[in-house]
Amino acid sequence: VCANLEVMGVHRDGGFRAFVAVPAANVIPVPRDMPFGLAALAEPFSIAANVLDRTGCGPEDTALIYGAGTVGVTVLQVAKLKGARCIVADIDEARLERALSFGADRVIHSVRDPVPAAVRGENDGLGPTLVIDGAGIPALLDEACRLASPAGRIGLLGFSDAPSNLSQQEVVRKELTIVGSRLNRRLLPRVVEWLADKRLDPQGMITQVFAAADARAAFDLIEKEPERTLKVQLDFS
Repeated sequence: VCANLEVMGVHRDGGFRAFVAVPAANVIPVPRDMPFGLAALAEPFSIAANVLDRTGCGPEDTALIYGAGTVGVTVLQVAKLKGARCIVADIDEARLERALSFGADRVIHSVRDPVPAAVRGENDGLGPTLVIDGAGIPALLDEACRLASPAGRIGLLGFSDAPSNLSQQEVVRKELTIVGSRLNRRLLPRVVEWLADKRLDPQGMITQVFAAADARAAFDLIEKEPERTLKVQLDFS
């Protein structure tokens, strides 16, 4: 992990430039027949790949994913690729329906059906072996610790600076592993291979495409009607 990490378009200007200069080692080739719109989704899928690598996701896992937005859906697809049984929890019915279309084995509307009670019977009553917070809500960390199985793993992707209550006893009693995950740890080449082999469904992630000149309208849509969006792209062609 780089102690001085900076990301273009976040910490440095340049996300919308026509040309940029970067170290050659940071350039990932993509197949000639892969559309740029699909190649662009390698980055969010690599975030999912990293947290699932760090938490050791595999076919023996029952994974609970908080959130059915962009992060949650990419985590869902990569977890399914790795063979896990996947449960997705969200407060939005349309997003849950979308999660089912991307392969979720089960969805939970967490307002109508509180998650701890809903997953109590999973894994022979032990609870999920893997919990991924794709919603970034601090209060979910304590809940995740309480509902995870013994020796369960918890992956955090949120960036909130709000404090979280956490039961030390719960973590120690069940020997839980809590993992923070940021960016992709050079997993982009692997994700590009998955996309080329059609092992992921990136096309279904793209909900809107705007011309680059209409970038303001694209950002307005994301901010004002987030329920309509999953991945919004700008077309520079």
